[in-house]
Amino acid sequence: MIGPGTIPAQQTRSMIDPGLNPDEPPRNCGKEPKALNNPTGRILAHARAALTVIAMICIALRVAAVIWMPRDYDLLSRDPDGYGHLASRLAEGLSYSLPGSDVPSAYCPPLYPLVLAPLYAAGLGDTPAPLLLAALLDALTCLALYALVRRMGGSLRAALLAALFWALYLPQAVLAVRLWTEPLAALLATALLWALTAGMRGGGRFRFILGGAFLGLGALARSTLLPLGIAAAAAAAFASSGGLRPRIGRLALALLACALIMLPWVVRNAASLGAFIPTTTHGGRTIYEGNCGLDDENFLRNIHAAEARERFERLLLERDGLHLRDLSEVERDRLYRAETIRIILRRPARYALLSLNRFARFWFNVGYGVKTPSRASFAVCALHAALLAALAAGLLRGGGRHMRTFAPALAMVVGATLLHMATIAYARYAFPFVPALLAMLAVAWAGTEE
Repeated sequence: MIGPGTIPAQQTRSMIDPGLNPDEPPRNCGKEPKALNNPTGRILAHARAALTVIAMICIALRVAAVIWMPRDYDLLSRDPDGYGHLASRLAEGLSYSLPGSDVPSAYCPPLYPLVLAPLYAAGLGDTPAPLLLAALLDALTCLALYALVRRMGGSLRAALLAALFWALYLPQAVLAVRLWTEPLAALLATALLWALTAGMRGGGRFRFILGGAFLGLGALARSTLLPLGIAAAAAAAFASSGGLRPRIGRLALALLACALIMLPWVVRNAASLGAFIPTTTHGGRTIYEGNCGLDDENFLRNIHAAEARERFERLLLERDGLHLRDLSEVERDRLYRAETIRIILRRPARYALLSLNRFARFWFNVGYGVKTPSRASFAVCALHAALLAALAAGLLRGGGRHMRTFAPALAMVVGATLLHMATIAYARYAFPFVPALLAMLAVAWAGTEE
């Protein structure tokens, strides 16, 4: 990824002129460019300075959120998904297990706890340090987004505007008060798109390998990034130049790199849990939570995790005489999935309506069954509606000329939308894909390099 002061000479040339080969040696090989006497060098120096300021704004806004936002941890804990607990256990050399158990678990993806573990090992787990990590991750996403726009052929102005929008994107900034995976997922999704776009636009096979590595890391941070990343990789491979065989080869390289990154986790799960678990054992409960109310009179009402678990426990006990606590993670995941399929097949028309309603939840933060959404929900709704409308208008304005360049990003954004419409949707699930949206918007509206 490209950051302030870290742009190699040949990368700099390819960013200023996307038609140049980034792997070609610079023409002034062996000579240091005199930035102050070179108009191109001056422009790049100003861009680096502006990008540094944008990254600092991004960090400052999230630090301010951690310091001044209300601590409503009595309503929702600081560590709602248990990532801090898992990081603490890893720091102490204990098993990767859920609270109240020493049994190995695959319920949560491992990358975020691994990232947090050094802070817990240093005794900083109960300080703001783990929360402030989100500020650093979002600042790195600013840099990755800048690089992505440039790789899409966007102008310096377009790239800086996209990075600035992400820095000021308040819905993401306020997540810094809790240990959520969105900042890490956003960074890896954006880095993945950068690598795939670079490979698609002539960056060579190495960029597809690098994209596969980011895909593997993304899947270990958030399981839904695995199918979405595969879709993006396929779109990049088949939008690249050459015949069918080289395109399949590029996709195969990305998938192989992804598999190698994920292999240790898969082997660990096979040894500890006795099953093939490429991502987590959390998927069954998630899709059940999103669809267990289809038999209710108000089937569009959002059902939270605690209520969904109580429903499933009661169902198992009354129908099968089973206690949920007596089942293994793998068995619970399988039963959750099977029951969800039964519910959907029993109510296909309601499922279709609920899936449409989840589009509003995912992008607009409304449609949860609450009579009057909050002002914050309306603000997110208005912001995302404007972004989506502007992207649609930009695509129409371009007359299709950006579609090949946008193929990986479009595949990821459309794929994420369809996936969460089919399973479960909350507004924060869309945040990791906002950088992809911003990149396409910036190129469509703020200009490209000629």
